[in-house]
Amino acid sequence: MINKPTTIKSAALALIWTTMSCLLVLAADNLASNSGCNPEQTVIKLEENYRRCGPITFTFEQHTISAVFGDETRRDGQVWFDSSGRFRMETAQETFLKNGDTLWHWVPAYDQVTVQSVDSASSVGGPADFLWTLRRDFLPMDCRTDTTGGRTHYIIRMTAKTATAAIQQLTMWINPATYFVDHAEYTDYNDDQVKLQFSAVGEDTLAASVRYRPQFPDSVEVVIIPQKKHQQNANTPR
Repeated sequence: MINKPTTIKSAALALIWTTMSCLLVLAADNLASNSGCNPEQTVIKLEENYRRCGPITFTFEQHTISAVFGDETRRDGQVWFDSSGRFRMETAQETFLKNGDTLWHWVPAYDQVTVQSVDSASSVGGPADFLWTLRRDFLPMDCRTDTTGGRTHYIIRMTAKTATAAIQQLTMWINPATYFVDHAEYTDYNDDQVKLQFSAVGEDTLAASVRYRPQFPDSVEVVIIPQKKHQQNANTPR
């Protein structure tokens, strides 16, 4: 059943304290145990830290340069996710919601929401295409330390495991204190160049039962997409 939007103003103080404490502990632990930019270990720690501090939210700014036309488009959005793998990504143009094995995609301009299995889903675009599936979908190539403008990052390059993946080449600038991604660049299957800037990492105070529940207007058309029988990779393009 598709539910109408619900506004929740109450904040769970215990959740705020737990998440903020986690972020502070991560910074202290990572700085104390930092052993340099090892490609495999950096990716493992990156994924562990994102899951360890869930539920988390952050904003992103995405710039895409078309390989065909050479023009640049921008979209801004926000992502919420928790340690169980659920996520919600919202931009002005669309909303993606993953809960369990189901992915919802709502496009208000079309007054339509599609529902399909996660394994059958094509590219979501932006951070949802790689942050939760790094070790599953990519192989680390190399990692180096870079200090620019007084800020130090681990810069790690990764390549897709399959030729049909939505993202073929991925580069991430990782904060060594938190092991969160500050910046990322990749080439998609259309050879478009995508640049992402992340900011405002913090706790998600809304109850998971509300955040990850499908909440769309009753007027939208719901389209069920059948599961693909021969899916090789979750990031396989349309």
